[in-house]
Amino acid sequence: MPQLDLISFLLVLLVVTAFLFALLFRYGFPERFTIFDGLRFVLVWVLFVSVVLVMNQAGRETLDPGRWQNERLFEPVVKGEILGGEKPVKNLLFGWILFPLRIFSKINVRADAVLTGVVILFLAGVFLEIVGRTIARQWQSRWTLAILIGFLFLDLMTYSIVGLVRQIGWIVFS
Repeated sequence: MPQLDLISFLLVLLVVTAFLFALLFRYGFPERFTIFDGLRFVLVWVLFVSVVLVMNQAGRETLDPGRWQNERLFEPVVKGEILGGEKPVKNLLFGWILFPLRIFSKINVRADAVLTGVVILFLAGVFLEIVGRTIARQWQSRWTLAILIGFLFLDLMTYSIVGLVRQIGWIVFS
């Protein structure tokens, strides 16, 4: 069942991380980059992830022909059920606030997973710093930090895109 508050949350997450990535792109690297360069990079990243998702779905269609042929495809739109729920507009506009509040109690944080993530991020930073200083003599540590944080933002954007495609796919194909 598609959840409009989740769609709202994922849209806000995508927009906020794209903006933060663009700011990071501008202030984490030499002055020749602008915020618009960061937004262009985000746009290319979103298009790349979208192409990968389309290729994945095309592979599924090849393995299971006719999977997306659904006679009831536009039935929910005609009946006005596409938004579902009692208050669809409220869920779309304010779901980004309601969704985290609703699921916060269900989140389980595993200490071993957090520790593994921190160690991998630290090792990636050390490796990136060594490679950066080997390649460019004027390499700055803030560039390493900006690249690591940028990858985390790109990761969040990728999760947002995948979640949006999944939720919207449920709306369209249910």
